[in-house]
Amino acid sequence: MKMIERTTEWIYRLALLNLCWIFFTLLGGVVLGAGPATVALYGALSDQVQGERGSKSLPALFFQYYKAHFLRGSLLFVAAAGLSALVTLNVYTAFRIEGWAAGLYLGFVLFLTVLAAVFVFYSFPLLAIGGEGIRRTIMKAYLFAFYAPALTLSAFLAAGAVWYMVYVFPVLVFFFAVSAPAAVVTRILLYLQEHLQKRI
Repeated sequence: MKMIERTTEWIYRLALLNLCWIFFTLLGGVVLGAGPATVALYGALSDQVQGERGSKSLPALFFQYYKAHFLRGSLLFVAAAGLSALVTLNVYTAFRIEGWAAGLYLGFVLFLTVLAAVFVFYSFPLLAIGGEGIRRTIMKAYLFAFYAPALTLSAFLAAGAVWYMVYVFPVLVFFFAVSAPAAVVTRILLYLQEHLQKRI
């Protein structure tokens, strides 16, 4: 019975946090809202996972993180958008190269894609969890990702599975498209944080 209650409670939390993410992203006009909202999502999730609920409601907790990390979250989003644009440009170019250089260039594009994915998946939550500067946050993102590649791959696969479900059932985009993968990433990073604390 307790497991059913706990599962139901987490479904409610994830749905509410996903709605908060959508609302605050739109509130910031997407460009200025997506970064801080993503950091706020991870901050609220880390508190929930660690049992640090306090007396604040989830929306109030979300807004607290949103305000606290607005500038750095926006800067991270701009960096992520720039890196994603660079990857897209290189993918476009890769399929127009012929001959022996095509294979080498595709390898480079794949490596760049992995770097961009790690940046997007780990930088935002680490900014929320660690509360450090952007440079150190990015360094820790790559350290964490390559310290435990199997866990990083599991985060990518979990996100892929959720997004496939969203593709099959589009209504889920409003409730779990961002919060569900974020919950998996949060648990992985909190685990890695504990094991790497003395090495950073």
